[in-house]
Amino acid sequence: MSGECYINYPDLDLKNYPAAYWGENLARLQQIKAAVDPENFFHHAQSVPLKT
Repeated sequence: MSGECYINYPDLDLKNYPAAYWGENLARLQQIKAAVDPENFFHHAQSVPLKT
């Protein structure tokens, strides 16, 4: 946790939620997401975003 959010609390007001939730782990999580869910089937308002 980066210290900018609470664990397991979906805060829809966070402007940069990926950085707040996953910090330096975001790039690795995006690689995994692209490998296992390239069509982004499993998503919600604050899920790991696919790289654009």
